[in-house]
Amino acid sequence: MISSHCLIIPNMSLPLIFRFSFTNEDLLTAYNARLDYVCRPALRYSLIAAGCVFLLGPVTLFLLHCSLRFGFIDWILAIIGVVLLRAWAIAPLIRRRRIRMESGAAKTIRIIVDETSLVEETADSSRNVRGWDDVSRISDMPKGFLIYFRDGELWWLPTRIFNNIDEREEFMNLAANKGRL
Repeated sequence: MISSHCLIIPNMSLPLIFRFSFTNEDLLTAYNARLDYVCRPALRYSLIAAGCVFLLGPVTLFLLHCSLRFGFIDWILAIIGVVLLRAWAIAPLIRRRRIRMESGAAKTIRIIVDETSLVEETADSSRNVRGWDDVSRISDMPKGFLIYFRDGELWWLPTRIFNNIDEREEFMNLAANKGRL
């Protein structure tokens, strides 16, 4: 007997099994995809430009003696500029550099996706089993999928792990049927 909450998708070959090597470059791609999801690049660059203007505008006017003193508004604008530059330019650059500097070897990962769970297995015999209820959302990015879990954990599935477009579509259909895409 089929329960009412179980949705059967025709032509699906579950479980989907993906085996791939996860490198520092994958970490960098996942970080950039997460950053692009949080704030689109055009908006991020606009915030960086605004930070430069807010920081450099009052300082330049003060140094060129256009303003006799550095007033309260100038301080507020400079502080806003520093905050914007720190959040949207400096912190991401530092994080990317740390990711590049990590000397971890490529890690072989196997991910098994079925109707009830997502399982991550690594070469060192660790196994992480997560149910679909643990998934808060899945973001379809140009270079892969970001899987967000309710406890804050994040998985990155690069597009290269799918053997063909049909396998990618199967994963997207399963995620959509689970209400996570």
